[in-house]
Amino acid sequence: MLTEKTMEKLRILAESAKYDVSCSSSGTVRKGKQGMVGSTVGGVGICHSFADDGRCISLLKVMLTNYCMYDCAYCINRRSNDIKRALEEITMEFYRRNYIEGLFLSSGVVRNPDYTMERLAAIARDLRTVHRFNGYIHLKSIPGCSQELLNEAGRYADRMSVNIEIPKEESLKLLAPEKDHKSVFQPMKLIQQGVLENKEDRKKYRYAPRFVPAGQSTQMIVGATKETDKDILTMSSMLYGQPTMRRVYYSGYVSVNTYDPRLPVLKQPPLVRENRLYQADWLLRFYHFSVDEIVDEMHANLDLEVDPKLAWALRHPEAFPVDINTADYEQLLRVPGLGTKSAWLIVNSRRFNRLTSYDLRKMGVVMKKATRATTTAADFESAAEAGGRRTTIETGLRRFLKQRIERITRIERIEGVERITRIERIEGVERILRITRIVEMTVYVFDGTMDGLLTAVFDAFYLKEQPEQLLAEGDALPLFCDHTYHVSTDEEKARRVWVGLEKKLSREALRLISVSWLSELRELNTPLFLYICKVFRQGDISRNFADADVLAVTNIARRVLHEQLRMKQFIRFQKAKDGTYLGVVSPDHNVLPIITDHFQDRFNDQPWLIYDAKRHYGYYYDGHAAPIRVTFEDEAAVPFDLSSGKMNAAVLSDNDQLFQDLWRTYFKAICIRERMNPRKQLQDMPRRYWKYMTEKN
Repeated sequence: MLTEKTMEKLRILAESAKYDVSCSSSGTVRKGKQGMVGSTVGGVGICHSFADDGRCISLLKVMLTNYCMYDCAYCINRRSNDIKRALEEITMEFYRRNYIEGLFLSSGVVRNPDYTMERLAAIARDLRTVHRFNGYIHLKSIPGCSQELLNEAGRYADRMSVNIEIPKEESLKLLAPEKDHKSVFQPMKLIQQGVLENKEDRKKYRYAPRFVPAGQSTQMIVGATKETDKDILTMSSMLYGQPTMRRVYYSGYVSVNTYDPRLPVLKQPPLVRENRLYQADWLLRFYHFSVDEIVDEMHANLDLEVDPKLAWALRHPEAFPVDINTADYEQLLRVPGLGTKSAWLIVNSRRFNRLTSYDLRKMGVVMKKATRATTTAADFESAAEAGGRRTTIETGLRRFLKQRIERITRIERIEGVERITRIERIEGVERILRITRIVEMTVYVFDGTMDGLLTAVFDAFYLKEQPEQLLAEGDALPLFCDHTYHVSTDEEKARRVWVGLEKKLSREALRLISVSWLSELRELNTPLFLYICKVFRQGDISRNFADADVLAVTNIARRVLHEQLRMKQFIRFQKAKDGTYLGVVSPDHNVLPIITDHFQDRFNDQPWLIYDAKRHYGYYYDGHAAPIRVTFEDEAAVPFDLSSGKMNAAVLSDNDQLFQDLWRTYFKAICIRERMNPRKQLQDMPRRYWKYMTEKN
């Protein structure tokens, strides 16, 4: 029976676990199963909240017990500390309310390593077998425990970790006399051996149980000892060379033991240094950098003023400039201002057109960093005019107009007046051109439905017209509009256009079109209409991101997908007396149709209702059949407050309020006050979502 005492126990154990920075729930695929609750598909790596210090909370991070037989100077749970000892299982109820993505379970060492590891494995086993929990479980391996207990825990855990803490053994022996690197690396090797053996078994036996499918992770403390960034990154690189190591976390040292002379006195954790280490870690894992390229003997510590990638570029001017139209993917990754996404966009787009700096800006490249490190097609044209020097002469409005006017495909002179009969949609330039020319503009008007838009495409080809804009009914007509055509929606025409798109586009490109339409943005109509027309004229151009219409549709689709992720993170369920879990949201875009599959897979053994308070409809799942769309004809019958999302007390289950209070207690306890970062929290958890979030009410 949960009581007020449980709240105090949870607060104590959350405070004991908050300094372990592991938060990722990615790296494994566990589909929803009938009769079980939870999955790791579709929501892999989702953070369900962000604490006041800006750190993500995706896992119920808690200690089995905060008692420990070791006396490590840097640890809050050392045996010389006087803290209450407690634990309570609440994982299932937090998970059912979508508060967490899974469980991270650690512990102080009680009696001996085997005794503690056996208790950790028992909790994981009970979650899997008794509670039928199919979500993510991360267990901390206890150094010194037997291989049999590690194998037992690995059959139920998705990921296991052993923290190195200090990269050099002499420093580790100074702060933790009872530990050494051998006691850390030994369980790492045993877990790695188990994972590799399990892979071989699964090749022979398809249904062999998995062993730690998400691999291992570890953590190093930054700033507690004199190790340089080179020492830390060298250790990380060595660990990433192991086949089962997935993440190395870096934790800026927080002074939890101010009276120990072995430790430095820090007023503030080294957060900037920690951030630079994560950036360098990203370069190691995704940008194909080596440790020696990031740090060396002359630069043993990372520059705190600039990010490691820019620091490398400043030390290697001979590697630049890079021609974005010919450089390979690895070269583009080394350009400051270009990330993996931008490099991918460039490589795919330049197959259709030579790219310019304008195209880079449209793709979202940070031009302040990339300008001096790249050359584009326009730069080489200017270089030829300037005698071979790689400079840019044409700038500002002159280049802007030149690039756009070249896209005009046919110009006719009628009665002495220039009349442009065919112009691609050009943002901003039409207004400039109309100052000097009379432009014939054809505008289509449709009813605002997807079928209406597809019918407009059909009519445009049937009438052999190329309208410049597609407007919804009620939109203001543009100036200089010579001809308006009202589209009459026809389902058969729309079906024929969609069948044609299925033949020409990939499944991914079709999905982006469907997803972008859920944005409900008026500015989508024209670029989506022109994009579809271009597909029928030019073929599959879905990866030509230098095309303004393709890029506009893709970016809007990404905004919708980002909103979808937000909803998966921030929906909070409340339990009614009849057992139904209710979640109320008010998203910017109409994302409910694309998130119901996720929640059906995740919570397939419980009835739930997700309601869109902004659009006044929702989806109900009864625990068996597919989710159905529902509306409330009488607003008085709505069992919750639309403005706050809170359920009426008359329909709320008896203990739901207690679990809400437990979650608020945990949310406050997990925050590290020395790392307070409200700006980071607002960036990851925008204020507009707070009104429906339990931890913020």
